[in-house]
Amino acid sequence: MEKRELLAVAESPIFKNIDINQLNRILTSHQPIIKWFKKGETVWFQSQVLDKLIIVIDGKLKAQMASDDGKIINMEEFGKYQPVAIPVLFSKNQKLPVTLFAKEDSQVFLLPKEMLLSCCMANQDILENTLSVMSTKVDFLSKKINFLQLNNIKQKIATILLQESKKVNSKSFILSKTKEELSKEMAVTRPSLSREFKNLITQGIIKQDKEYITILDYTLLKEYR
Repeated sequence: MEKRELLAVAESPIFKNIDINQLNRILTSHQPIIKWFKKGETVWFQSQVLDKLIIVIDGKLKAQMASDDGKIINMEEFGKYQPVAIPVLFSKNQKLPVTLFAKEDSQVFLLPKEMLLSCCMANQDILENTLSVMSTKVDFLSKKINFLQLNNIKQKIATILLQESKKVNSKSFILSKTKEELSKEMAVTRPSLSREFKNLITQGIIKQDKEYITILDYTLLKEYR
């Protein structure tokens, strides 16, 4: 591994607080794979067995799920230093429930599962970090499933707007995703999403000024959730 790649991997929560020289010795003995993927290229296919730890060194990956009726649902994005699908790696069948793409030209670190287990056995901090990442990810997936089970578009929009407001601790904010990205995440058409946004504006629940959204009636918006 080059020094730049080693420093990037050291920033991952899996290897948090591990001395860089010690990490270099550990990884050198386990021979990880460093690989580049061009924008749009598939990193891992849906239902393919995930047998390697994946960490993003550079660029960004996105996970999409194809539903039984053919709809494409955006599940998650992974930026620099983030590990991918740790709970799946340690699940019984290890089949990735999403297809993983390179959202932009990306470099990834790949370490076989058995090598990661060896690292965990050799270093307690790596073990604790891995368990912590798994716990956090399970909580995220639980919230994601609850979101996808919401019955209508208005409920989903209300949930997203309340989450965005909470992030910045303000009733006025800029959406972190485009409406095109939101429509894919919700598995709805862009016109349907835009129509519901207009309804919320007409009802005086939110106001939109270019890219800025302002929640005018916080209580009513919470009732839609």
